Amino acid sequence: MALFGKLVKYVVAKGMKLVPNFIGRTSAQAQLDVVSEGFSLGNVTTTVSGEPSELANDGLIVEQNPAVTTPADYESTVDLTVRQFSFTPFGVFGFSPFTVFGFSPFNVFGFSPFNVFGFSPFRVFGFSPTTYVPSPYCIDQDTPVLTKEGYALAKDIVVGDILITRTFDDLPVTNHEGLRSWIGETNKEYKTIESIVTKVTKTNVLETIIINDDQYKRFSTQEDILVIRDNKLMFIVSSELKIGDEIVKSKEFENEPRYIVNKIEVVKEDRDVYDFIREPFGLIVADSLFVYNAYPVD
Repeated sequence: MALFGKLVKYVVAKGMKLVPNFIGRTSAQAQLDVVSEGFSLGNVTTTVSGEPSELANDGLIVEQNPAVTTPADYESTVDLTVRQFSFTPFGVFGFSPFTVFGFSPFNVFGFSPFNVFGFSPFRVFGFSPTTYVPSPYCIDQDTPVLTKEGYALAKDIVVGDILITRTFDDLPVTNHEGLRSWIGETNKEYKTIESIVTKVTKTNVLETIIINDDQYKRFSTQEDILVIRDNKLMFIVSSELKIGDEIVKSKEFENEPRYIVNKIEVVKEDRDVYDFIREPFGLIVADSLFVYNAYPVD
């Protein structure tokens, strides 16, 4: 009996572990921590909320399964739920009350009273009540972008530059919601096109994602990257990449058409990131990886 008791104790100590608390961490950090704690990463699901109380949770883990302190086998899966905050209070019923009769009463006399003094009172506190954009969908300042003249750092690209971009027959030209719901087959024939930069937007952020310790593969936490997952082609936000994801890449310098994600690091550092509006629209080649970068549809 004593021997049997020791054997049971050994199995529990070596085969099971209490699940840590991943709630409140960024998606990318939580995914890394799940693996480092000896578990396998399961499903990572994003839920959208417009409740003002959820603003502080934007981009963070809000649920996990199994729950915190649940005994679980080593290498068993842990599912995570990420909160995305987005709302438009003046569109609750599908329209703005300020345009019920086909016009805005704030522009009857050809101007908006909210700009009489050169500013909007809704911007006094750094936000607008009509829209909220959780994070920029951007390329880091020092990530190389493929142009007609070769690779150039994102921070050096200006309006008028010509980018070498990629497209395919059913490439979705859409907004954030449309892109997140798109799934395609992996056997795409990619075409090369030239796209002229018509607008450059620079945003300062406090967190970026670095893939596989490669400083040139660095993006904002919300950049959409073309990935093969579960044998399907889809766009995955950089903060929701998973170990083992296959990122579609250019074959100019290497024959391998896919780049395997082995490590995802969230770096807390003040950085500038860039969006490039271009015509015609095509996927940007960022240090060989295909990224969506800036939505052509509002």
